[in-house]
Amino acid sequence: GFLPGRAGWINGEVKLSGDAMRYDDTFYFPLKIREKVRVLIVDGDPRRSHRASESYYLVHALHPEEMEGSPFVTTVITERELADFDLHPYEAVFLLNVARLPAQKLSSALETGRPWFIFLGDRVVPRDYNNFPLLPWRLKELRSAMDDKPLRVVQVDREALRALAESGEGSLKSASFHRYIQVEGGRKSLLTLGNKDPLLLETILGKSKIFLFTSTADLDWNDLPLKAAFLPLVQGLLKEAVGLGKDALPACRRYGDPFSEKTRPIQLSGP
Repeated sequence: GFLPGRAGWINGEVKLSGDAMRYDDTFYFPLKIREKVRVLIVDGDPRRSHRASESYYLVHALHPEEMEGSPFVTTVITERELADFDLHPYEAVFLLNVARLPAQKLSSALETGRPWFIFLGDRVVPRDYNNFPLLPWRLKELRSAMDDKPLRVVQVDREALRALAESGEGSLKSASFHRYIQVEGGRKSLLTLGNKDPLLLETILGKSKIFLFTSTADLDWNDLPLKAAFLPLVQGLLKEAVGLGKDALPACRRYGDPFSEKTRPIQLSGP
C-alpha cells in the first residue's frame, strides 16, 4: 500500500459474519505501508513546450493523469541542475539524452542500490560515456534504418517482458525504430532489434542495476512511447529494480504452520 505520511507497519483485521465458532471470525494481519517511489528524471533536451521535451512521455508513463494510484512521484530537472542536485531522497534516476554521463554521481551511487536508466539521443557524447570504465559496454556510431524500413524488436530475453511483445498494434514488436546508437559489449540484452543490435541492456554495478536504452525516450528516433506497451515496460522495469515486483513481498505464514528454517534454540535469562 502507498499512503503519504503513513510509512511503516500497521495492523489490520478482517471480520466475517458470526457463527457458532466465534473464535475464527476475525483474522489479524500486518500491512506494510510505504511512501511513493521518488523518481528523478534528468531531461537532456528540455523545451519551452512540455510536450516537446525529452521527458514528456516518460513522465506520463510513470504517473498517468488517469491513474491516481501510481506508486511513483517524478521530479524533472535539467542536465545543468544535476551537478549540484542531492540524489539522496530519490530511489531511481533516469537520464534522458544527457550529453555527458555524470560519472562522479554514478560512482558514488553504486553502493546505494539505486537503479539508473539511461536513454540515448542526439545530444549524447559517446566518448564521454565510454570514459567511465565500470560500464561493460561502449557506445559506437549512430545507426539509421536503411531504405526507410524501420527496425523492430525481434527478441525479448526476459519472461516478464514477453507478454508485451505479443503481436498487436500496441505491442513492443509493433514499435518502429528509425535511429539508435550502436553498442558494443554488454552482458545482457533484454530487447534486441532485427539486425541483432541491442535495444535495451542491463548490467549490475555494485549494488545498483544500470539499464541502457540505445534509442530515445521521446519520438525523435522511434514511436515506442505511443505504443500501449511503453507504460508497462517502463513501470515494470522500475518496479522490479526498486523491489516492488510480485516477488518483492516476503512469504506469508499462517499461525500453526511449521517453520522450514532450522535454527538452534537459545536460552535467555535476566530482565
